[in-house]
Amino acid sequence: MKALMLENYLVLKAKDSRNNFSLNDSVWFLSKDVKLNFSYFESNINANLLASIKETLAYTAVNFSSAYARKFFFSIKKLVVFNQGKLDKFDYGLLNRFYNAYYKISYTHVESLKYFLIKLYELNNEFLDQEMLDLISKWKVTKPNKTTAYIERKESLRPLSEYELKNLIGCMTKEYKEGSMTMNDYLLVMLMIYSGRRPMQIAQLKRKDLYVKKNGNYLNIPRLKQGDSFRTEFSELRIGDNLFNSLSELKSVVKVFVQSEVGDILTEEELNNLPLFIDPYFFNSTYKLDELYENNFFNLHMSSKRITRRVQAVCKRVSKDKNKKINSRQLRVTLATRLALKGYGLGTIAKALDHSNLKSVLSYAKNNEEFSFRIDQAINDSVSPYIASFSKKSDDITLGLVDDLIIIKELTKELIAGYTKQAEFEILTDFSSILECKINKIVELLNWEGMNNELL
Repeated sequence: MKALMLENYLVLKAKDSRNNFSLNDSVWFLSKDVKLNFSYFESNINANLLASIKETLAYTAVNFSSAYARKFFFSIKKLVVFNQGKLDKFDYGLLNRFYNAYYKISYTHVESLKYFLIKLYELNNEFLDQEMLDLISKWKVTKPNKTTAYIERKESLRPLSEYELKNLIGCMTKEYKEGSMTMNDYLLVMLMIYSGRRPMQIAQLKRKDLYVKKNGNYLNIPRLKQGDSFRTEFSELRIGDNLFNSLSELKSVVKVFVQSEVGDILTEEELNNLPLFIDPYFFNSTYKLDELYENNFFNLHMSSKRITRRVQAVCKRVSKDKNKKINSRQLRVTLATRLALKGYGLGTIAKALDHSNLKSVLSYAKNNEEFSFRIDQAINDSVSPYIASFSKKSDDITLGLVDDLIIIKELTKELIAGYTKQAEFEILTDFSSILECKINKIVELLNWEGMNNELL
């Protein structure tokens, strides 16, 4: 299994963070947000079984993400606690009792344990037999009330109104200029409002990602794609002078701050690789110099969790309604909605939000009435020339419209049939269904008017 997974290396790298960790360590620091402590496991799980568990978790961290490894880790811990703090082996009775106890009240642990055990069996079938695998494969969970989840999701996807957005920016700017808000906090929120990027993308920014080109100021933002490693793919974002100047000031502050802590020991290249948004808590306790350099200054980056908390804290602080919560997802939806209101297409909005396809953009529309209305309005506008022709009451125009609309339907179907990418295929299919429905209504109306004219 080690050969399959690790190529016999004991020092491994988490795929999404490039953090080093070892199978022999009792604590794995997989990312700024993920720390796995195996002390409890080491005293309560059979040594051979634990070795296989750690290898499967390592495989997950190296090939998928640290977040998946964390989910699996805590599902195993739940199983050990359920079994009165001991786990010598996986057996049919234990797994069956665990499922019956938790499939309704703790479905995430059941689901995570299911997929962990399937992966463990694929990599090393020494600890599971076919009967247990068949049992696990049939596990189904009861998820929370969909209506409640929908309401909560809908609220988190509600865009800020024009008034709310202006008030947020105005209050933040006022506090920043008065010196009651830090530069770090102010620019974190402003950049998320302007760029629509996720906290994890902001967390990964380095000083070198801010630069000037002949045609403007740019920020080179790391992309987050499923299965990609840390900072392997980027998208350039052009930014205005005011935001660029403020970020440039932050860039200088970071350099001065780090040099004041460690002295003039860093090269220019190393200084450029410092994070743009630094975690000042790194210097609050005694640290080793090698921890500073580790993984290209990874330990100096703010974690996405800390950025999320800072965004929420800043928004709550300046909001007139202290009970109101504004999250990073709402800032993304707000940008998407503002672009839709200005008439930009789905492709442009997807690019602005750094989505790899249109499907995720449409998921916003399903929970956002204003956004959804604008998309529907765009479809209506595309067929309005045909609708306007009704007033001419010409048999020739009517026949021509019917022929044209039928041709449009057929061409749309041909376009979809030749599409190979699944995500885009699904979007085109949805769009085609809406368009076909509208065309059918128009054709029916035209044919009905034609029939009435014949009767008259």
